[in-house]
Amino acid sequence: MVIDATTIMLAGGIASLASGFMLILFYFQKRWGAKAACAWGIANASMGAGVVLIAVARAMPDKVWISALAYPFLGISAPLTWMAARLLGQGSLNREWIAVGAITVVTALATATAFAAYAPGLAVHIMASAAFYVMAIAELRKSKVPHLSRRLPLMAMLGLLSLALIIMSLSVVPQPGIEWFRATSGTDLIHFVGPIYAVGSAVVIVLIINERETEFHREAARSDPLTGMANRRALWSGGERLVDEMHMSGSRLAALAFDLDDFKSVNDRFGHPVGDRVIRLFAEVLTTGLRSGDLAARIGGEEFVALLPNTTIRSATEIAERIRSDFHDRGRSVDGLPIQATTSIGLALLQETEGLDGVIAKADLALYKAKRGGKNRVEVVFGADRPDIDDNVYRIA
Repeated sequence: MVIDATTIMLAGGIASLASGFMLILFYFQKRWGAKAACAWGIANASMGAGVVLIAVARAMPDKVWISALAYPFLGISAPLTWMAARLLGQGSLNREWIAVGAITVVTALATATAFAAYAPGLAVHIMASAAFYVMAIAELRKSKVPHLSRRLPLMAMLGLLSLALIIMSLSVVPQPGIEWFRATSGTDLIHFVGPIYAVGSAVVIVLIINERETEFHREAARSDPLTGMANRRALWSGGERLVDEMHMSGSRLAALAFDLDDFKSVNDRFGHPVGDRVIRLFAEVLTTGLRSGDLAARIGGEEFVALLPNTTIRSATEIAERIRSDFHDRGRSVDGLPIQATTSIGLALLQETEGLDGVIAKADLALYKAKRGGKNRVEVVFGADRPDIDDNVYRIA
């Protein structure tokens, strides 16, 4: 059985249409982070609609208007794919890029309609579409998509489609002496590559967006929504790993416990929105004051904990005092309000037989002593395995 080119073209167009509608339905089902899927779906559906119309026009050669209607659909597909790739990579489109995209789409529509009947003009139009797909590859290459293994197949399919379009553009214009190239290379190749690209790109985009959503929820379960810092769960997960590493290497680890002084009065005097800004300010001071390998978390309310691996008591004390001093200076005024925010800090070193619970309990003891001793100070507990041994607590600042 021999299947003619028009039937193959029609089947490929229907496949592209189906992949486009699948991505659009996926967007309406998912919504979260799926704008790129919607844009890509419209691009694939436009490609499919154009191919189907060309197939119908070939079957009905007397209906010239059908062919004229097809090329605008094909004309907008490539620019929309480029915009969708940027949306997938960057997460959003600013007004400038939307304006560029709109102008490009209008230009593509005009040129496609005006020059589709002329071989040189059609070749230029096809080459321009290939250029947009190459630009889409560039957007994906520099994008923030974390899963490179998912991004590479999409880039490969766009590259294959671009190559097929370039070959097609060359085969559109008569080439003296190489009639076989015109007859076999362009149209046949695009009929083969187009459906593979349409279906494959839809599958990969769905996988990327689903993995992004999973990663987002996983990260949300481990982070504090107000400050963006790690939460209690992330602290215990990462902290236990740090403690194990310190025990295995014989290195020291310091735990710092922080509590904002008189924070309830801040909320009572200035309101909870101001209190939230004070919390965010301290989180900024804390993360800025720590080293790159340290772990900090907000464990509830105005309470924070930081774990400092590979440190000494002197180094940890200097870091704690710097954080206390910086917050004291920056917390004098918040949004023009006289907050006078300060923090008390307790510090403890991990002992050979201790776990994470033990060292944090000692840091809490030192924090309690700092609170009881006048607040806005750093106190440290030396060596005690039992957090009820008051004699081992010393004021540092």
